[in-house]
Amino acid sequence: MTMTSNNQYDGQQLRKLWQETVLPGAGISDSPQRLMSLSRACRSVSALLQTGHQEWKEASAATCVRTGHGLFDLMLRKSGQSCPTADKLELISEMYGLLNGISPCPDQSRSRLWDEAAADALEAYFRDRAAMPAAREETAACLCLLDWFYFMEDVEDEPWMQYLKATVNTWAASFTPEEGWKDTPTETALERIEVLSRNSYMLLDPSHDDTVRAAFLHYSRKAAATPALPCTALGRLYDLATGGDSLPGEQEAARTAAAGLSRLESASAPGSDTRLYCTSYRIADLCRSIMARMQDEVFGAIA
Repeated sequence: MTMTSNNQYDGQQLRKLWQETVLPGAGISDSPQRLMSLSRACRSVSALLQTGHQEWKEASAATCVRTGHGLFDLMLRKSGQSCPTADKLELISEMYGLLNGISPCPDQSRSRLWDEAAADALEAYFRDRAAMPAAREETAACLCLLDWFYFMEDVEDEPWMQYLKATVNTWAASFTPEEGWKDTPTETALERIEVLSRNSYMLLDPSHDDTVRAAFLHYSRKAAATPALPCTALGRLYDLATGGDSLPGEQEAARTAAAGLSRLESASAPGSDTRLYCTSYRIADLCRSIMARMQDEVFGAIA
């Protein structure tokens, strides 16, 4: 197969998945995970179309913006309901990625709504965190804080920033290449690596880059040797491996994650949250493959 025919085949698969998963829409009764899966699919297709890939009848740049705004509004309503703190914070972080991913010029009214929702959720986290578990809630709060402080200047003395920096410093100091983070589940470790990695490129702080590389190598190898990782851990691994940070063994880790997600997708019930979660990563992987071949074709034409 030529690169063009590969792209045509992947494009056909992508259109089919878009019609089956995203076009049916979402509702306020959907779980946070389901809404975030649909958001991931929308972000991925939008990124592909923004590179110049040909639009198709059911998906255009304008369609992605409309779909994305609808999902943003639903996630905003969902985050305002009574739901676990980690779900609320993860929804808000996904809302940030969606709003800034579907258009070069984010909707300003929704940006203001995001600011209000993020402030409320973070204030609640800091008010109640003493009574919370310290794993998923902690990493979800840190991801939300990274979004909050992105592009801000002169915030080193802000209490929330001091908490974020103290947390990532503690994680970096407690990691060893031999044991990783002792007594820490793989998924939690991957969440920490994502925070440390984002801290580097979002806040321009490379002080823990060596820890990011060593931790990614340790836990990607551990993931490859673990036959029954949950889908959410595989999703974290895929995101890290394809995030563009030039991490050691990232291509093998991406294949490990994609293969594991594919197996879980086949084994899960049609219409289930797990099936949609895995399918959203298949959409992301198809978009990434098409974009990579488009880039190769451009470089080949230049050469």
